Amino acid sequence: MYGVDEAVLAEAVILSYRGQPEQGAELIKRQDGLTCHDFPMTQQLLAIEYLNCYEGHSETREAVNKWLAGELEAHLKTFPMVLDQILVGDTLSSPQTLAASGHADAVGVPEVHGYWDNWPAPAYFHTNGKRLGKALDNLNSPDLEIALEDEKSWANLKWYISVTHETQTKWYLYEYMVSQLGSLHSFIMELAAEEIPSEDRAWAFIRKLYTFNEKFRYYKAHFRASQNMGAPSFIIAKVVTTVERIVSIIESDPDGNPIMSNLQKQFDENIKAPLPEYMKDLARSAVTERVVPTLKRFNEMLKSSLSHSTKTDRAGVWTHPNGAAFYDACVKRYTTSYSTAHQLHELGIVEVAKIKQKIEEIIIKLNEEGETLLSPDYPMETNNNILRDEESFYYKMDNDTAIVESIKDIVDMIGDKMGPYFKTWPDIPLSIAPVPVYQQRNLPSAYYQPPTAKRNYGKFYVNTGQLLSKISVRSLVCHEAVPGHHFHISRIVNNPSLKKLFNAKIRYASTIEGWALYSEKLCAEHGVMTADLDDQGPNPLYNLLGQLNSQIFRAARLVVDTGMHSKRWTRERAVQFLQKNTAIPTEKIVSEVDRYIVWPGQALSYYSGMMEIIALKEAVKEKQGVAFDIAEFHETIIDQGSLPVAVMRQFVSEKYDLGLNEKDSLEMLAEQGDL
Repeated sequence: MYGVDEAVLAEAVILSYRGQPEQGAELIKRQDGLTCHDFPMTQQLLAIEYLNCYEGHSETREAVNKWLAGELEAHLKTFPMVLDQILVGDTLSSPQTLAASGHADAVGVPEVHGYWDNWPAPAYFHTNGKRLGKALDNLNSPDLEIALEDEKSWANLKWYISVTHETQTKWYLYEYMVSQLGSLHSFIMELAAEEIPSEDRAWAFIRKLYTFNEKFRYYKAHFRASQNMGAPSFIIAKVVTTVERIVSIIESDPDGNPIMSNLQKQFDENIKAPLPEYMKDLARSAVTERVVPTLKRFNEMLKSSLSHSTKTDRAGVWTHPNGAAFYDACVKRYTTSYSTAHQLHELGIVEVAKIKQKIEEIIIKLNEEGETLLSPDYPMETNNNILRDEESFYYKMDNDTAIVESIKDIVDMIGDKMGPYFKTWPDIPLSIAPVPVYQQRNLPSAYYQPPTAKRNYGKFYVNTGQLLSKISVRSLVCHEAVPGHHFHISRIVNNPSLKKLFNAKIRYASTIEGWALYSEKLCAEHGVMTADLDDQGPNPLYNLLGQLNSQIFRAARLVVDTGMHSKRWTRERAVQFLQKNTAIPTEKIVSEVDRYIVWPGQALSYYSGMMEIIALKEAVKEKQGVAFDIAEFHETIIDQGSLPVAVMRQFVSEKYDLGLNEKDSLEMLAEQGDL
């Protein structure tokens, strides 16, 4: 495969994974004539487990398998070895995963970028399910040696593998592989943005264009197998419209469409050489003769399904056979806890009512201070419309530097205000910059990028191409920067045992986003929203409204997601609930609701994760009384990294002797204190 023997590639990738890419590249160059003695790294990691997942046959692999036959038991006794085996095995199991990892480029096999894996065909899940099942057996082995410093990583990985194994063996046909959030057409956007650093990579790029039909076959296999459990017709109709628009864009400009433009751009700016005419001709032919016809066949398949569809406004997965059990699995997967859909629905209703009460109290206080823009007598939707339409509440969009400097002032102020509530502050620098102009249209108002191996600082991007609200920016900074994502993730990447799993994308929104949302609330409680700063907008009480509007939106998600998928709410009812109870612009509400429809359970992770942290804090406060140290508690939570909520609860409970276990529900934790 890729012009390289599977076993040789495995050995080279393992060398790269362990920080020796030069040795891996050398092995690729001299792959002919190797013996089993040339595979010490493969021997250590038991590559037999994942090499056997490859199709085809190779003498080298047979030699390696024979060499390893007597070594299986000895090398599976320590957690670090099993961890490396699982992570490297995952990387090697798919050409797209291997390409994305960077290891193929590091050892000199750029050809990998020219291959599609067979996701989401049922065969992919069958093969991957077997691999994950074996990994789970190894993690659960009574003979596995787990050092004290590895206990969290072991529990984390075991949860992840267990949930992923269940998803990929039991529920893979329930996943909506065709939706407005992503499907075959999404790869067009990826191709239009793919980085191409060399001519070899350009050839791999063109190969992928010529074989685009392969990816369609895999989608078609899943679509047919899950025909009775596909997304609702109004979702499929959205995809059809999007694909038609993409085809039209490509056909209207054969040389200047997004794919061809990107190829030209990569030669101009990255490869820094002229794009050869013969290569340009081949790419154009691939786009017009392979990519476009494939997209049209994909759309015909979708249109045919629409003509036979009986689904209209039935938005929830409850409509599918065993849909309730599938949603239970989604709730567990995204909340990483054992809370039930009913518990989360009721929690959301209570929380929305409490936050609305706080909003009303602030409006009354504003009136008492002579601010009459809002009124407690207005419906919430009216007050929200006034807040959205008030021009003085927004930064001027013609001065990126002023916006960035204003946000830097907020970050500094948060450090002064919140320092006493933490034992340590991040020592990894934070860069604050505007979103590049060419990306502003399709990106959110702000987002955070963690430090990387090549960049030892975090990056907080603010989208100066969109209206940025002064009354919401403080909660945004608390969430994305400090003490939110940058604070949290900086600690993770500074911890070697936590960093390895985090970099392998084994992380959870319930703890990452839960902590960030908790940070917003914590900062509001300790004066960040009302602190005086120059050029920070109107009466500081409006900043509290901005923070509460953010919080009520996340609380409402609990109600709407569980409402549609468990309580049999219609799409219209979900839209009406958000219109009545949140500050989201009406035009964005439908797209939000449709996202919850095709991604059941994911929207629960933010608020449920925050409530878990609050519940644990209340339990510890009750246990310790006046001895409670909030800074020490925050240190404990941060030190858990990105663990599943249920696992985090167990470790925190052990530290403070709370008597809780991972299966205690949010409802039971609520009894520990006032949520």
